[in-house]
Formats: sequence, C-alpha cells, structure tokens
Amino acid sequence: PVDSLDSLPLPHCVRPATDPPPSMSASESRKIDYLVEINGLSVLLEETSLARSRMRDLVSRLRDLELSDPSLSKLGAESEGLRRALQEAKAAIEVHGPGSADADAAWKNLEGCAEEHGGGECNADDYLGNDRYSAAALKAHHYYDAVVDPELLSESLDALDSVEALSKFVKVEKNRLNKL
Repeated sequence: PVDSLDSLPLPHCVRPATDPPPSMSASESRKIDYLVEINGLSVLLEETSLARSRMRDLVSRLRDLELSDPSLSKLGAESEGLRRALQEAKAAIEVHGPGSADADAAWKNLEGCAEEHGGGECNADDYLGNDRYSAAALKAHHYYDAVVDPELLSESLDALDSVEALSKFVKVEKNRLNKL
C-alpha cells in the first residue's frame, strides 16, 4: 500500500515545481506549469488505461453476480457488529463525502472491526467512538447486509466512466497545447 502520493514515481514528463527564472513572467510560468501538469496527467491516464478497463469489467461482473444472487455477499447473523460499523462507514460517506476526515475515521473503525474479528462478531461500539449518524441521514439505496453492495458497484462504474471521460478531455487538451 502507498502511504503517500509523494512516494509514487512521477511520469517522465512531470517535473517538480521550481521557481521560475527571473526573466519569466508569472503568467508564462503558470502556462508552463499547466502544460506540464496536463502532460503528466495524460501520461498517468494512458498508463492506467488497461487497469481501469480491467477494473470496469470486474466491477461490472461483481455487480451482475450480486444482483443475480444477493446471498453471495450477505453478512451472516453473527456479523451484527460488523454490520453496524459498515452502516456507520457508508453513512459517513453519504453525509460527509468519500474523502472526508469523518469518512476516513469511520472506514478505519470498520477495518479495525473486520481485521480483529475477521468479519465475525465485534463490538462496533469499541470502533465507532463518537461517529454516529442518524437514520435520516442514510440513503435507502445502500444495502447494509453486504460490504460490497450493488449500488456501491454501480457508483464505482460511474466513477470509472468519469475517469474515462476525463482521459479523453485531457488527451484533447494535451494535443491542443502541444500545437501552440
């Protein structure tokens, strides 16, 4: 696992930010930074294209499997604590967004519960702390009897489609900028 984006290798066209030469205007410097960032993003999107395509296929197949047989991912009766921790984590994402500190804390709580008890019974209160969300904040479309539910998989497919669209726009922008 990657602890920080700083530990990832940069594509060959990405240069670290430096101070512009004194003879360069701030506007010129920003244009160069923009070009470098677009080129770097383009390289990363190209390098991960095959992996994203494979992810899309796997997520789509998982969703289809779960829709045809929901018992595949259903938590058993012995997993009530894990179910409650899962509900809190999904609710934190709904309320605060997937990248929020609250969602991260709720996911750490869920992971602690799952790691310590292997998906079996755990005391969710030991992991949840003060991160409680009212039932009114929960969207009814999520399934709390499965860690990976069909709605989550559908949302993931939408996100992958958005990244694919971004890839196309970045490619056009890169080509436009490189012709200037």
